[in-house]
Amino acid sequence: MNGEKWLSLQHSVQYSSAILAVLMNGYQIFLITHKSPKTLVPYKYLIAYTSLFEILYTFFEVISSPIFYTYDSALIMLIDTRKAIFNPFIMSIFNSLYCGTFGAVLGLFSIQFIYRYLNTKKSRYLSSFKSWKIIFWCLIPFFSGSSWSLVVHFLASKDDSKDQYIRKNIRNDLNENINDIIYSGILIYIEDQNGVRHPHWISIFVDIFIIISLLISLAIIIYCGVFCYREVRQISKISKSKRTQSLQTQLFYALVVQTLIPLFLLHLPVSTVFLLVLFEKNIGIYGGIITMTIAIYPAIDPIPNFIIIKDYRKTTKSYINRLLLRNEQPKSENVKLPKLKF
Repeated sequence: MNGEKWLSLQHSVQYSSAILAVLMNGYQIFLITHKSPKTLVPYKYLIAYTSLFEILYTFFEVISSPIFYTYDSALIMLIDTRKAIFNPFIMSIFNSLYCGTFGAVLGLFSIQFIYRYLNTKKSRYLSSFKSWKIIFWCLIPFFSGSSWSLVVHFLASKDDSKDQYIRKNIRNDLNENINDIIYSGILIYIEDQNGVRHPHWISIFVDIFIIISLLISLAIIIYCGVFCYREVRQISKISKSKRTQSLQTQLFYALVVQTLIPLFLLHLPVSTVFLLVLFEKNIGIYGGIITMTIAIYPAIDPIPNFIIIKDYRKTTKSYINRLLLRNEQPKSENVKLPKLKF
């Protein structure tokens, strides 16, 4: 596949995923506000909070429409200014905000697992989610997102050394002119006037910062997830309330599925690409794989809750059956319309 077709594919995935992300997260917010069981408080607020950030993330993604590209020790996230909605300066701000909302979503996802861990452990710190102190938990994504935005905007900005390094290659691989794009990116090694290569420590810091952020999020998810798995099995044996037992199991399975989604769409692909750049393993235009995986993530992240949490599943099933009944035209009064079962 040539560069232009590859770019077209990435943008198609971005736009179609954006539409689905807004619909899915909007529907999830509706379910949370109208169909949640009372025992889901305050966890439902965390889910709603996550959905709002994922919609915001999708908004910035559609506005900036960034494309990832790698070449040896360089990785850039470029925006074609000829197709941009705003001027280059404003677009660079949106690009940084896009990265910031990505960092915020990582923080939110970790908080969900921390809540499940504290709830399962019956920790005294769980009360912090049930009072005004929840504000402090809600501030974590803002700090996480702000750090990502600031690092990308000020430490990974466009400069002459990066321009010279990628100029020829983006022309050959993507048919893009360096003067027609803005970008954020890293260049692990730079050459001086004598052609001697030197580590570019700022880019190395940015690369390591992103990898460590992803690993911290992943470590929290794995640790809390393993603990919850063990405790939920124990609770299922001793709990007297079948409803509480059922809800805890539903939430746990939802989180298990939601662990696999970011693992394969966020943590693994993004970490792998940034590690490859650090060790100068060139994958060229196929660094754009993460353009698509991180676009798909917010579109499918809410779906496990629709299927696994009983109250949401019943409501979703009811709406789908109504839609089928409305669209189906029976040929006679004796025809029985099928009902969806899952």
